[in-house]
Amino acid sequence: SGQYSHDQDESPLPLFNVWGTVESEESSLEARLSGTAFNDRFEWTAGAFFWDANQQNGGAVSLTYYQLPFLVFDTDDHNEAENKGLYFHSITSLTDRLSLTAGLRTSDDEKLFTFSHFFDATVTGGGESDDWKVGLDYQLDDEQMVYVQAASGYTASTFNGRPFTPAQLIPQPPEELVSDEVRYKPDFANVR
Repeated sequence: SGQYSHDQDESPLPLFNVWGTVESEESSLEARLSGTAFNDRFEWTAGAFFWDANQQNGGAVSLTYYQLPFLVFDTDDHNEAENKGLYFHSITSLTDRLSLTAGLRTSDDEKLFTFSHFFDATVTGGGESDDWKVGLDYQLDDEQMVYVQAASGYTASTFNGRPFTPAQLIPQPPEELVSDEVRYKPDFANVR
């Protein structure tokens, strides 16, 4: 938890002053199992992840210079977020130099934001996604490797965590991404 104050107009005049408190309670838990099979040529990791957060932005907004009473108000915004995920990752040594990497992850996000300034409003967010990763790497020698990989990922839908008006509460949709890479990775003494 903490406190802050800010003169947002950044001028010598008291046009727009904000004082606030911030509190955040978060917890996370991750459990993993890993092992090898087929004479250590198959390495695997499986796991589950959970994260939960409750956050509060409070305080006072003062625009008293404008002499309008509705421009002086208290804030009490609350954000609740939760992420759950399951994943599996593996590396298979196809030869002494060639390896296959593969992985899967399923994610579930939930978000709820309650905006409470001089009126109340609520916006939800989150999303679900099943993502993957696949890649091949080839060890040219003890100091050089080349690899190619592709992976998907996502960002849960979100919203402005510090809105000033209800118009700023519009959620943004989830974003899905695919990343492709082709790389050369040398490792000479202390330089990689």
